[in-house]
Amino acid sequence: MPARVRRGRGEGSLAEQRPAIPSAEAPGEAATSDPAARVPGRTSKQRKRRGRGEGSIFQRADGKWGCAVSAGYDKNGQRLRKVIWGKTKEDVQQKLLKLQVKTPTALAIDASRLTTAQYLEQWLETDAKTRCRERTLENHQRAVRRELAPRLGRTPLAKLSAMQIQLMLSAMEDEGRSAFVRNNLRKTINRALNRAVQLGYIQQNPCALVEAARLPHRVLKMLSPDEAKAFLSAAKTDRLYALYVMAINSGMRQGELFGLQWTDVDLEAGLVTVQRSLDRKGKEGGTKTGRGRRPIDLPNRAVEALRAHQERMKQEGHGSKLVFCDTQGGPLRNPNVIRRSFRPILERAGLPRMRFQDLRHAHASLLLLMGESPKVVQERLGHAKIELTLGTYSHLLPGIQRAAADRLDALLQQR
Repeated sequence: MPARVRRGRGEGSLAEQRPAIPSAEAPGEAATSDPAARVPGRTSKQRKRRGRGEGSIFQRADGKWGCAVSAGYDKNGQRLRKVIWGKTKEDVQQKLLKLQVKTPTALAIDASRLTTAQYLEQWLETDAKTRCRERTLENHQRAVRRELAPRLGRTPLAKLSAMQIQLMLSAMEDEGRSAFVRNNLRKTINRALNRAVQLGYIQQNPCALVEAARLPHRVLKMLSPDEAKAFLSAAKTDRLYALYVMAINSGMRQGELFGLQWTDVDLEAGLVTVQRSLDRKGKEGGTKTGRGRRPIDLPNRAVEALRAHQERMKQEGHGSKLVFCDTQGGPLRNPNVIRRSFRPILERAGLPRMRFQDLRHAHASLLLLMGESPKVVQERLGHAKIELTLGTYSHLLPGIQRAAADRLDALLQQR
């Protein structure tokens, strides 16, 4: 038996020194596990390392960029692949993101390397930007970039757990952050992770297991009938007097009032139709909810205020389609109205500082105190559900029920 020869350090095994055996599928070429060899025109030397979360993005020998994505499975259970091509890496990344949003269930990239921060940023730029109103998008961006990404961003998306989210919220509570802020963060990440489930990045949403913080009971500031009269009396000399009359007598939101057009107003019928809203930057958008598009009957006082306001706008030379506009005929801006008009009126009326939104609450509370049905109040306010109306003004209901009981007692005693 021949003597065995001891190999030296670093020589490896005999198997490692054997020449490569040609592949049966490609005679004359060495078998390889390098993915680059499976793409025509691409070699392992030209292969470039991709960034985290980019999927199977690669560059061919001719300089063209591509990305291989999963397109589901055929009837035999074999994975189907789709390749996206582009002139630059950025082109491929943009096409990939658009493809994911367009067909989320059919196409998915390997998310094993995707961090939570990378996914949240991708969600902001694709899903949130196209689905959210501008102010909502700004809130999501602030939540992600100031809080969520710094606290959870390094965790791989696939490994993010409910406990991590709960610990983050608990730490914020220890820092003195309010329940309102913590719940807003939870809403943002919950919405983003729901989308991640739809895209196939994760199997389930860990945030669904995290309970929202209990909000402290908040009593809204309500104007009494005497305070409402004092406010309107102090507003009579203001250029926007009709705006405040409408706020108290219609219950419209500030953005709905700012977006109201003369074509939405029927002075003869005493009716306005809410069709749109303006945001803080004067950009037109839809109403907050589906029920936000609604007709509202006006009392005579509001109709007369609108007639006088229309004449005043004509005297100022404004041909704006907006009912309420600035001195140049442009849309009203919230900071200017609050600083130059609303707060001076409160001071003249001797009322404490409040929000413009509280005039809308005054409309609802005055109607409920007069015994109006909560259903009617819901329709005038444009609430999506009556539960919102009842929950917001529940502190007024005991007094209303007492008054109803007294009226019933009086009716039965008469007989």
